[in-house]
Amino acid sequence: MKKFLQRMWKNHEIRQQKRADFRMLHMLSDRELNDLGIGRSEIRNAIYGKDVNRKTTKVLGCII
Repeated sequence: MKKFLQRMWKNHEIRQQKRADFRMLHMLSDRELNDLGIGRSEIRNAIYGKDVNRKTTKVLGCII
């Protein structure tokens, strides 16, 4: 049980760090992103990887 909780906590930390990285990259200007070698449309792939299965939810006609 202890190892399970440790693994869950570590996964939580990783997810939180990825969310923070995603937000930070979105706050950069297009020029700063270009200096890093990524475009604005590539931020999600840069953080989460290219094979991310993104779930979509339809809310009031919008997909999030």
